[in-house]
Amino acid sequence: MDLKDLIGSLMDDPEKTKMQNEREAKLEALRVRLNETPDVVTDAEIINGIRVRFDLVLAGDFLDEAAWLMEALSFTHTGIAHDKIPTAWDVFQNRATDLCPLSLDEYPILEGMAQWYFEHCDDEGRDEDHMVVHSLAMYEYLLAQVRGLEASPEYENILTGNGPTVVYLYCGLGLYDRAKFYIQLLESEHKAGRLQEEDYLSVMRAYELLLLKERGTAITNVDNELHRITRLCWDTITARDRQVEALAEENARLVEKLARDSNPALFARARERLSEAFGSSWERLAPNTRRFIELAEVFMHEPFANSWPGGLPTCTYLAVKSELLNLLGRHWAQGDSEALRKADPITLLLDFDKKKLSPGDKQSMGSVVRNVFRGKLTLNAHNMKMLTLLKDHRNQAQHPEGSASYGADRLTLFKQKLWASRWLIHFLTGCL
Repeated sequence: MDLKDLIGSLMDDPEKTKMQNEREAKLEALRVRLNETPDVVTDAEIINGIRVRFDLVLAGDFLDEAAWLMEALSFTHTGIAHDKIPTAWDVFQNRATDLCPLSLDEYPILEGMAQWYFEHCDDEGRDEDHMVVHSLAMYEYLLAQVRGLEASPEYENILTGNGPTVVYLYCGLGLYDRAKFYIQLLESEHKAGRLQEEDYLSVMRAYELLLLKERGTAITNVDNELHRITRLCWDTITARDRQVEALAEENARLVEKLARDSNPALFARARERLSEAFGSSWERLAPNTRRFIELAEVFMHEPFANSWPGGLPTCTYLAVKSELLNLLGRHWAQGDSEALRKADPITLLLDFDKKKLSPGDKQSMGSVVRNVFRGKLTLNAHNMKMLTLLKDHRNQAQHPEGSASYGADRLTLFKQKLWASRWLIHFLTGCL
């Protein structure tokens, strides 16, 4: 199945189009009422509007163009005391008239609302702590709902995916006891094999900083030993990642040579399809980006799809990395560290989004992000999720320690999420 067929397979049928039009009309009617008579619109109606908005978009960034719903929600403007954060959203739902509470099955909506509060905490005129507290209130409700179901296949990524963010946000507010509570939960997830080593070590680094701030000079020998072990593990992980990057590029180079020599016509057809899909943007992409995208597209077809299923995520990752290196390289300041300039840009963006960087690197990266990510390309929740998915698939394809080998089911999911959805095209053209 080529790129055109993949995209075509997801096109809406007439019945879906009709349903979508009805949902859009319902949202527009709610918007008009909020503009004309906001006092008579209830929180229950606004929450239902948020549900409708999610049904329309079905993506993590479903609130990007629906800030008016979040602004209209009375919860957004309600103050929350720090000791009331864990129960704030539950209390709000119980008090609201005729409101059907958001359930665990609606966790993407809860995640999206939590992320919206966090993403907008730096907006002009907003109080950062107020927005962070509201983000945490949404996360607390969600994670309370999933407690006891962490091992369920349907929900196993909720705590591991959101828990580290909750730890970082609580540490930022200086609420260390609550941060420790989630660190303990995440340690259990790591022992159960559901939290990746890199994420676990990031949480442990946050725990170290927490102890230093909490205890100051009263730090114990045990804490110093924890710091030494964590630092050693982190350096080991970093060194391994550098080796993986080098091996991935070398592997792609060798496979590319074999593939081009055995079937050059396949590359010519891939180039034609990609040129049509990207339009005028194709020739503007960096040469290495085009090279890796061509190779990735070839890996959708036989015999290469079967010979190396991991070829598609590996080469797609290298293509995105290439374009981001090209984009970020134009915006580094003279005083920015060499290590930051040479870092894998995908990992760098994910670490920046999760507030994992050191204060100095965070300041440098913040300046770059303000210059780079404006206009067509944004660091919204959906793009972060797609970059995370891209990295996860590449990691499993390159070093699947402790997990099953990269197979056809994972490959199909990857095609749908990043290629057939046209996310890859939108993201790469947004880098131009």
